[in-house]
Amino acid sequence: MRNSTIISKKKNLLCGHYDYPFSRGRCKSCATVEDATKRINEANSEDGLPELIDECDALFSRYIRLKYSDENGNVTCYTCGVVMNWKQSQCGHYKTRAVMFLRFDDRNARVQCENCNCHKRGNLAVFGRNLEEEKPGITEILEEEMRLIYKFTRDELRQLKIELTQKINATKNRIQV
Repeated sequence: MRNSTIISKKKNLLCGHYDYPFSRGRCKSCATVEDATKRINEANSEDGLPELIDECDALFSRYIRLKYSDENGNVTCYTCGVVMNWKQSQCGHYKTRAVMFLRFDDRNARVQCENCNCHKRGNLAVFGRNLEEEKPGITEILEEEMRLIYKFTRDELRQLKIELTQKINATKNRIQV
């Protein structure tokens, strides 16, 4: 209140103190403590974005592996052709998962064995060639969409969890798990 002609006076405040009003009828110390406590409680009550993304990753991986499995639960590696049970397979991405716009896009993901996905870092040359044979022009589309910057909200991720769970349940019904 420097250089002000307004003189504030101490009052009985809503927080029960006799002090100068600071915020919403509270003194400075009560306002600071209550606001900080409120922010901490809100942060703890909501799932954080990283946790939601991790949950969606797990569900998306499970969905992709089940989607491409046969009625016996077997899948074929998209890049090398190895046949395995869907539980031993992995969800490989043509464009890295760091690209949020394509992270949960099933045009960008297929079943891969651990060797191709981890040790050969996705075996991207074969992955891209197979995608092109399957749907000509898709690699160019994914390349363009890769440049789009996108950030998921908590609500979008919660909705995605619900959708993926429904898709998994529908896919599980057709195979003998």
